[in-house]
Order: sequence, then structure tokens, then C-alpha cells
Amino acid sequence: MTSGTVQSNLDYSICGEEAIHVPGAIQPHGALLAFRLHDHVVTHASANLAEMLGMAAGTALGRPIQQAIGALPSETILRALSCDQSALYQLSDRFGKDLHLTAHRVGPAVCIDIEFASASHESISPVHRVRAVLEAFKSAEGQRELCALAVRSLKDITGYDRVMAYRFDRDGHGEVIAEARSADMETYLGLHYPATDIPPQARRLYLRQRVGAIVDARYRPVPLLTDPAIDDRTPLDLTHSTLRSISPYHLAYMQNMHTAASLTIGLAVGPELWGMLVCHHRTPRIPGPDLRAAADILGRFVSALLGPLNEAEAAKKRAERDAAMTKIAAQLASAASIPEGLGAVESELLDLVDAAGAIIDVAGAVHCIGRTPPPDQAGRALALLRDQCAGKMLASDDFGLRHPELPECRRDGSGVLLLPLAGGADDAILWFRPEQSRTTRWGGNPAEPAIADAATGAISPRTSFAVWVETVSGCSAPWLDGDLAIAQEFRELIEADMARRTRAELKELRLAREREQVVQAARLKVALENLGDGVAMFDADSRLVMCNNLYAQLYQLPPALQQVGTHIREIVTFCVESGVVAGDADSRDEWLKLYSRTNDGPSSRIQKLADGRLINLTRQPLPDGGWVSTHEDITEQQRREAEILFLAHHDLLTGLSNRAAFEQAMEAAVARLQRDGQAFTLFLLDLDKFKQVNDTLGHPAGDRLLRETAQRLRSSLRKTDLLARLGGDEFAIIQFGAKGRSRAAKGLAERIVRLIAQPFDIDGVTVSVGVSVGIAMANDPRTDAAALVKMADVALYAVKSDGRKGYRFFEPQPAEAVPPRPDRSLES
Repeated sequence: MTSGTVQSNLDYSICGEEAIHVPGAIQPHGALLAFRLHDHVVTHASANLAEMLGMAAGTALGRPIQQAIGALPSETILRALSCDQSALYQLSDRFGKDLHLTAHRVGPAVCIDIEFASASHESISPVHRVRAVLEAFKSAEGQRELCALAVRSLKDITGYDRVMAYRFDRDGHGEVIAEARSADMETYLGLHYPATDIPPQARRLYLRQRVGAIVDARYRPVPLLTDPAIDDRTPLDLTHSTLRSISPYHLAYMQNMHTAASLTIGLAVGPELWGMLVCHHRTPRIPGPDLRAAADILGRFVSALLGPLNEAEAAKKRAERDAAMTKIAAQLASAASIPEGLGAVESELLDLVDAAGAIIDVAGAVHCIGRTPPPDQAGRALALLRDQCAGKMLASDDFGLRHPELPECRRDGSGVLLLPLAGGADDAILWFRPEQSRTTRWGGNPAEPAIADAATGAISPRTSFAVWVETVSGCSAPWLDGDLAIAQEFRELIEADMARRTRAELKELRLAREREQVVQAARLKVALENLGDGVAMFDADSRLVMCNNLYAQLYQLPPALQQVGTHIREIVTFCVESGVVAGDADSRDEWLKLYSRTNDGPSSRIQKLADGRLINLTRQPLPDGGWVSTHEDITEQQRREAEILFLAHHDLLTGLSNRAAFEQAMEAAVARLQRDGQAFTLFLLDLDKFKQVNDTLGHPAGDRLLRETAQRLRSSLRKTDLLARLGGDEFAIIQFGAKGRSRAAKGLAERIVRLIAQPFDIDGVTVSVGVSVGIAMANDPRTDAAALVKMADVALYAVKSDGRKGYRFFEPQPAEAVPPRPDRSLES
């Protein structure tokens, strides 16, 4: 039978179903052993084991791991794995060549990667070279600039022919946003690649194992052998193995790109894979363990900076929009009407959502601003969308394509954002965005049909990577979440302004009450019902003239008490005696006293209802001796204010003071020291081996450990001392006013070390950690807060350097004797 290839519209999702983490084989530049953790018996061995260890795979299977790699390496690896997920060891083979062993846990088993140690002639290791360039990354002002710095540094350190930064969009497609390459290679910068090039399981794998290497795209996989007598037929998970064999589909993809070797580093922002740093080489290349470790450090550092940079860019955009919103609010406040106010801030109104034009329909006044379709078609678009929206915001970036009956909307209104307003049934604003023809340069045609082997059905990737240009028309720039959020804030601004104007109109109606009593009552009733507060009007005899439904609902007034002529005393007495309002006869008298001030100006009080709600009750006198009372439910406002105040000064996880509160307390303590000589003591605490808890038990367990640590620390302090969580596993204590301060500080440090050393029960698992404590005595009024923190930090680092689980007071040393403070993110 002959074989051949056929082209068809195959489903690339088949590639997404491939179990790439259990390939059953490895790359041939190393060997692999796996053994059971409970009895150390070897269960898997790569077929090429003899080339690395001089022992055939069949001989190693079923025997203790000690017989395969030796007693000392086995004991060292097992001891390291007892407190970590991975372990490293280096030994020599029978010919004297150095071997590098990397062990990691895989469920109930241990997997060992065996590689020849790379012979490097560099005087500085890759890890040290990476650390030397990381500081420069902090100067990047945007994500693209950061990636440009990363690819240049990575190419210089790794020596690969091409290094690219690859960013995913919200549809999963990738774009090359930065590149460093050899001068004789064509550029890939700006090219896009379809999401199918990197299937979902590959993206998940790069979140778990950030660095992956392919040393030769044309390698022949080495199978993993098992002993049938002990094989439980469970595939060995090679997610964390650096030797994991790669999907044949991806190897063919590399060969089609004329790439022989690659090194890939996943970049993550939070739980999502943001993109990758990809190194390509035209000839086979083996990245040693040191080089992979350096790549991992660089990738994680870049990942840590990507989130804050994105937040900074978003904050800048938000600040621009807030400025526009502020100007709109100011103009509305001074304008005679809402249409007049909006007409004076047309550019800000468009900048608010990055629109080119808008049609505004408020209070019966309709006008267009900026670049819009012709007025008749803009009006038809507004009417059409208003019928569809059911009072809710509606956004579309392909309106022109959806409505060919409005051809002019395709050019100037492909994107529409409708915002109904609360003033009336037809009040609304419709923003327009023009058509934006999008040109995308793809690395090969993403729609090129797959190639399948006629005999086996195996799929092969596309073979052409020539630049393929795609142009999409009829759509605008998409509306983003930030656009919708600011539009909603604008809606709330308009509603508030409408309410303000309604209140102003209400005041004017009150002044004309004697002249137009009947007309005023009808108009006022409508205005009252549109307000968001309870409102009631009383005459000079304290009898009810009118009230809105919200007022009656707030106080659960029966219909008889809502009648014109009801005395205020009857209403107040009912509210107190029926239990609607919290209080007794005294509170009733206080309430009535508010209404007896017939000659005073405006007054107010906070009234608490029995159900816990808080009502801001205000009284506005009228010229005829009567008054208007408004009743605003401020419960949620008070709750939000209290919550915001709490969140601003407390750590959400532990309930302790946060870094901001700590810094304020430090500044205040230093000020008292400088002003009154009130000395204090600063403690900086860092949990030992906390990272291992996160790595082995997961972040929820780590969070539980932090909460219980906070409880133990609280129990060791006086009420006058301040305890704060600075972030991660770092805490701080400010000890005030203790007699015998040095002795008291020592005693507190010893108590803390003892308390934290006691085992923790984390969801049924006993966890033991320690704590390192650095102490700085604040005696000198010339010392500022930053210097004290630095002193305590130096003392803390000294404890870490001496083996952790202890404390140390800061002792001044010559500058050259103080070791440099390492990057805290690299500590275990």
C-alpha cells in the first residue's frame, strides 16, 4: 500500500486533544528514570539509559534506585525531596564525564532527568548574567519596551539566532511584539500567528512548567520502558521533565519554519498565560541546566513586571477619562440645562469613550456632535437601537454590517454605543465610531487547509510561513470594558444632575406656592416621585401638604397618615410606637424638636430605622412658615465609606494593618521620637520556607498559614503595639513604650520565634515553618523611618544568612562589610 497526503478543511482542535504531557518518550540528549517514592523501586527507564549510566534500562527496572545511581545521590535526592518538589545532584559517569540529575515529584513517584553537564567557558554563569540585567528592566515604561529589553538580553545570554516576544490577544492569537535576531535572518516582528499554533493544553503546560527546550527538531524519540510485573499502566506525567518528548506536529511545524532548536519561556500575568519568549536556532543546540535556570529567572521577572505596567497604562487612560468626566460635571453644574451643558463639552464627551461622534437626545433636544452619519440615518439608528435595548446599555462594533439599510452608518457609524438616560423614556446618547479597516500581517495564511496523511490520517502543520495580509472592513475598534464602565459613570452623573435640577425646580415651586397652589402641587408631585429620596411638605401648622411614595414606604405609613392635613406629631408617634424607627419617647421628642424650629435655617439629623437602615433627615424652612423634609437612605453610603476606610489601612487576608498603615505609624513614631524623645523598637519578620508551603500545598494553604501566623503574632503583643503585614510572608511590629526596651525586644523576639516554630495544622496537614526577625532600636532622633526599616532589613538578612529561625539586632558596620540585599523574590 502506498501513502500520500491530502488537503482538507480538517479540524485543528484534534491537536488540542493530544496528551502532550504523557508522550511516553523523551528527547535523546538525556536519559530518564522514575521510581516509586514509598519503596524506591524503579518503574520507568528510558531505552538509552546505558549510554548515560552504563546500566541497561531492563536491568534498572524493578530494582531500588540506589542500584541505578548510587546510594549517596539517592539519599541526597530523597532528603531534598522531603521538603521540596524538586532536587538537583551532579555526579560522574563511568568515563569521568559530569552528569546533571534533576529530580521532581510526580504524584506518588519521582522522576529523574539525567543530562551531561554543559561545559561552559564563560567566567560568569548565565544566572549571574541574567541577574545583572534585571534592574534595567524596571525602567521600561510599557510592555513593548519591557519585551524589547528582554529579547535583547536573552539573545545575548543564550546565543540563539532569534529571540522573540510573543503576546496573545483576547482571541488567543499571537503577535510578535519584540525581536532580536542575527543580521542575516528575515524579521518576524509584527507578524501574527493563529491560536491553533499553540493549542490549549500547551498553554496550560507553560503555566505549570515555564521553560521548555527542543534541542533538535529532527530527533528520534527515546521510548520509556517499564517492567510489566510492576507497571500499573498509568502514563508517566512528564510536565516538569526538561527531556519531555515533543508533539510530532510541533516538530514538523519547526522544520517547516527551518528552525532546528528552540527555547521557550512562558510569561504569565496572574493565572493567565500572557505570552511567551521564544528562542530559535538554525542548528541543534542543547541549553544546559544553568542556562534554563537563567531563562526561568528572566521570564518570571518579566512576568512580575507585565501586570504593573498594564495597570499603569490603564491608570493613565483612566486619568484622562476622569479629567474629561470632571470637566463635563463642572459644565453641567453651571449650565442652565443639560443640553446646554453637554453642548459646551462636546470634545470631552467624545473623548470619554474614544468616539468620533454622537447624537444626543435629552429633554426633547436632539443634536449631533463630531463625526456622525447623516442626521437622518443617525436618528434612525438611535430609534432602532432604542427599541432593542430595553433601557440597558447596548454596544456593537459591526452595526454597519448588520444594517445594510443604513449604508452611511458603515463608514461613520460601524461602531455604536447606546446609553439610555433616566430622565425620560426617550432620553439617550448614541456614540459612533467610524469603520476601521484592520490589516493583520499573518505568519502564513491562518486559513491554509491542514495536510493529512492519506494512510494514517496524521495531521501536518502548514508549510508556508510567507507573510499573508488580511484586511477586515465594516467594523470599528471594539468597545472595551473600560468604555462601558465610564459610560455607566456618565449615566450616573446625568441622573445625579437630573435629580439636582429636579430639586432646584422643587425649590422654585415652593417659592411660587401662594400664587399657583394647584398647579404647583401637580407638578411638584411628579418631581417628588422622580427623586431618589423620600420627600414630604408641611405647612406652618405642621400639617402634611404632600409626600411622595418613597417617604411613605420608608416609614411604612398607612394610607390614613398619608392624607393631606395629617399632623407631624401623628406621623412621628406612629413611627416610634409601631417600631419602624428605633428609639423611645425621648427619641420621638428629639425628632419633633427638629420640626419646631420654625424660624431657624436648614437643619438635619441621622435617623436610625428599626431594621438598621440610616436615614439622613433634612428640614428646609419655607417662607410661609412651613417646611420641606427630605429623607435619604444613606445606609449603603455609610457602609461603603467604612469599608473603604478599613480597606485603605488593613490587609484583606489577615485583617492586620497593611503597608500603608505601617508607613503612617512609622512616620508618626519617628515624629514623636524627634519631638518628645519617645523611643520605640521596629521588628521585621519573614517566614522561613513559606514558598515550600505554597508550592506543595497550594496558595489556599499558604493563605491559611498566613492567617494563623497573624493570630499567633497578635497573641504575643500588647494592645499598644502595632502589627502589620507588609505583603507576602513579611510582617512588621512597632513596639512602643516598653520598659527596658532592649530586654523587652529580646523577649518579644524569642516569644515570636518559639510561637512560629510550633507546628501548624493546615487543613489536616502538619506544617512546620520558622521565622527570621530583624530588630532596629529607634533611639536617635536624627534617624528617619526609611533608615530604620533598612536597619531592620539588614538584621533580618543576617538571620537569613545564618540559617534562619532566629532574630538579630541591627549592629552598624562599615559599608563595605554589609552584604548586598538580594532580590526578595528569589528567596525560598
